[in-house]
Amino acid sequence: MDLVMEKFAKDENFRIRSMVAESYDADPELLSRLANDKFATIRCAVARNPNTSVEVLAELAKDKEPGVVCYVARNKNTPVEVLSLLAKSEHDFIRRAVAENPHTPPGTLSGLAKDKEWRIRFYAASNENIPMEVLSDLIRDKEYCVCRTAEKNLSRKQAEDESAEMSM
Repeated sequence: MDLVMEKFAKDENFRIRSMVAESYDADPELLSRLANDKFATIRCAVARNPNTSVEVLAELAKDKEPGVVCYVARNKNTPVEVLSLLAKSEHDFIRRAVAENPHTPPGTLSGLAKDKEWRIRFYAASNENIPMEVLSDLIRDKEYCVCRTAEKNLSRKQAEDESAEMSM
């Protein structure tokens, strides 16, 4: 481990620790320690960092600060099981982050496509993992932008399927 990063990770100034947590040079072990920092700003930076281990992301998903949890939902390395749990959050901005995550599984996106908040349905309709049959349902959504996004994503998926069939 880099001794300079190690020293800065223990600095009393939270801004210095935050810079370490944001660094792509920070290794998973160092990020694991910073994940327990008393400042949510630092825990948010750890949750955003692509070097954060899946185990630490799973722990941060239980953080009392919703902003930290939102960054976990956005992280592309967050385990699908965790994303599925976060999709049930009371906070719409966390559910939105799950809907936007490119690794959210189709079943979870199907649930988010029925969310009461139209923005969450919109982001679910935008996600490439959403099943085609769900997009077919979203075409009839009461919100125009949800319908339009579902139409575009469905057309793209159908074109990809046709292209794949033609190349066989």
